Amino acid sequence: MVTPVCLSALPVDVSVALHPPAQSSPAAVAIHASASGNPRASITTTLSAPGHAVLDLATDLLWSLKASAPGYWCESKTIFVKGGEPQPAVKLVMWRTGRVRGRLLVQRASPLPSEASLRFEATPKHEVAGVPKGDVRCPVANGAFECEVPGTWLDLRLRVLGCPSHFFWGVKVPSGGVFDAGSLSVRPGASVIGWVKTADGTPAGNGCTVDLSPVGEESRDLRPEEQLRAKLMHTLVRTNDRGFFHLDGVAPGAYVLTAQLAGFAPASVFPVLVLENAEATVREPLTLAHPLTLRAVVKPETDPQGRAWLMTLYQQGVGSGQFRRVSGPRVADKGLWEATGLAPGRYDVRVTDADHSDWLSQPVELGQEAGPLEILMPVIPIEGSVTLGREPLACTVWFGGRRGHVSIRFTADSKGCFHGSLPRDGPWPVTVASQRPQVRRELENVKVRREEGASVARVDINLPDTSIRGRVTDEAANPVADATVSCRGLMPKEPAVSQPSDSEGRFEFQGMAEGEVVLEAAKKDMSSEPVELHVAETARPEPVQLVLRKVSRLFGHVLGPNGPVLAATVDAFPIGHAGGGARDISGVDGKFSMSVPSWAGEVALIVMPPGLALHTERVRLSEPEENEIVVQVGPSPGTLVLKLKDGMLDPSKTTYFLVHNGSLIGPAILGEWARMNGVVQSVAGEYRVPALESGGYVACMASVRVFPALLAGVLPAEAQCSYLPPNGELNLELPAPQ
Repeated sequence: MVTPVCLSALPVDVSVALHPPAQSSPAAVAIHASASGNPRASITTTLSAPGHAVLDLATDLLWSLKASAPGYWCESKTIFVKGGEPQPAVKLVMWRTGRVRGRLLVQRASPLPSEASLRFEATPKHEVAGVPKGDVRCPVANGAFECEVPGTWLDLRLRVLGCPSHFFWGVKVPSGGVFDAGSLSVRPGASVIGWVKTADGTPAGNGCTVDLSPVGEESRDLRPEEQLRAKLMHTLVRTNDRGFFHLDGVAPGAYVLTAQLAGFAPASVFPVLVLENAEATVREPLTLAHPLTLRAVVKPETDPQGRAWLMTLYQQGVGSGQFRRVSGPRVADKGLWEATGLAPGRYDVRVTDADHSDWLSQPVELGQEAGPLEILMPVIPIEGSVTLGREPLACTVWFGGRRGHVSIRFTADSKGCFHGSLPRDGPWPVTVASQRPQVRRELENVKVRREEGASVARVDINLPDTSIRGRVTDEAANPVADATVSCRGLMPKEPAVSQPSDSEGRFEFQGMAEGEVVLEAAKKDMSSEPVELHVAETARPEPVQLVLRKVSRLFGHVLGPNGPVLAATVDAFPIGHAGGGARDISGVDGKFSMSVPSWAGEVALIVMPPGLALHTERVRLSEPEENEIVVQVGPSPGTLVLKLKDGMLDPSKTTYFLVHNGSLIGPAILGEWARMNGVVQSVAGEYRVPALESGGYVACMASVRVFPALLAGVLPAEAQCSYLPPNGELNLELPAPQ
């Protein structure tokens, strides 16, 4: 007789079957029913199998049902009993068990584990309908273990907590018998497991190799000792005939996992985060696709001088965000070009003329074979001039910037005149450089205009006749030659320029924009304090003396979850002055080192670790010469979406930024971080900031009038702020500054 748990109950028919059918049934089978979240709601009854029983189960509860008997294993079933509705019958199947036994061997002086876990599932070749997956605990006594599983063909995975697993594929566990796993060595360590398949779902087989490499390894030049450590961190294995791979002895960190098989393009996944003494499972199989071909048709077929275009293809590296060349430069014969053997992913097609001016950079998302990519190369004849004040300037001009993905070079003659062609009109970033006089400007918004009906576009670049002069000396007033002197405007979109001091320590910048600028000098282990000046054509400042003093060294390690982080970008910005920052990239051991000015008592530290969360903190420099820190970074749970109102995207008027842990993060860093994480800002006026660490954030929009204060790390009073709680995704619409 089954007693109901409470008055509000419904009958549920529970049947028990045996597999395989037995000539003699177990003496008694116990049926256990327990309600989730209500330990007092439980029922136990017995019956002879095969057979059935009716249980009166309380309504509006989640019930777990299971049958047990010596020598048998049964998968539990979960049902929800809803009041007022008839309940379907429940069938429990009991499998005759076999035993898996073996012995665990540990390193000398290491303690023996007290238990292991055994996961099992049916072997595909011998799959029997209804064979479930399951886990059982295996007690360990003096190193020996033994546990019961369904007696049939199984795949087994035995694991001791904190140690890599042992796998047994397609083994027969006899009903009523024993499968001996033998002696198994167990040692603490981390591992990575997963599967590789082809695009049609077929397992990759044992010809496939799987490589695990540290994230960001390709994005930096490693020192010789780091190259050795990076090589030691590489792990390479082959998949088995099921396409399964198991990499053990893996150091904690963030990795890129790449599978390769002849006849297929490589497949990669990033990031694979490996924790100390943990097993990382790549949940989705890596899928190998047949290699793809990218074809392009360039129109017109030749550059403005009638020469064939040169085509180069770059692939975005998985994990680093860096682009590497995979094809070319090769001639586009009669405007036709192709690259073969490509894997799906993000690419960049760059078109260059015979003078090595980069005319076009076009992103391509390659997912499947497609028709030819049509690349239109409009050729717009231009003519222009460059003046310094009212005088013509003989110089070199790069439209697109000296080092831009698009960079087209022109030479202005002694009359300051130049001519040639561009692929488009409109605004351009432009670099202007001249040796005599000493001019170097990075201009952000040079407008190229073609009047209606005109065959040639016109552009005139007028640089103000400004001059900044000075000397670089040491603390004893001795001149310092070959010091790098930088000059940066304090308004946004006014990039820094630099030049070396001459043999007398002298320097001069001409043609700088009117307004506030900052001068700094550095050489080896010395730097000067930044000097702010007001520059105007009508009033030239007095010569400036930049005094070099020995710098302080800030060094330390970037540590992720239980391990060093390779290729983390570490920026340090001095607090209190609008001086420049320092940058280094962490090595295989997570180590970084940089020089910071001796006058800086505190820096804002911004750390961008691949595969983990962007981290900021303020660091006090308590020692005059050396300061060592440890930076702990963690997972990346949060994404912030900044929505800017119409009319707020003009960089000459406004700028946006985040503040976290007392450190200011400007749009340049935010944009770089987004690109490192593969985020393309595709919606006008909307900026996605991915992979943010937990904590409080402030999102601000401010007028460029306060930009000097922002560079100094000071949050201006007029900034309009919002708060971002930790975790999740938050959409913020920033109001206009007052």
